[in-house]
Amino acid sequence: MENESPHPALKDLAPGFYVKVSVSDEGVGIPFELREKIFDPFFTTKEGGKGLGLSIVYSIIKKHSGCITVDSLEGKGTTFSFYLPAVRFAGNKYSINLHAQ
Repeated sequence: MENESPHPALKDLAPGFYVKVSVSDEGVGIPFELREKIFDPFFTTKEGGKGLGLSIVYSIIKKHSGCITVDSLEGKGTTFSFYLPAVRFAGNKYSINLHAQ
């Protein structure tokens, strides 16, 4: 997929092609006021939670020049999507072009 999404979190991605993976649930959703905090280390709403899961995911994706987004409706569910630069196969070499226009 080409980086053409209007999601505000994608504005910092370099131009080029990305692989998008989405995971959705039909749970209770994430309250709007908590969405800015969910990737913070040690932030949790769960009793006994460590608050490291999403912060680790965020860090791994950022270190691979990607991005993660969250869309949620209370009472309807949540979708996390992550975008990673696509790798092209050329002969017997893999190459990545983060600056493709």
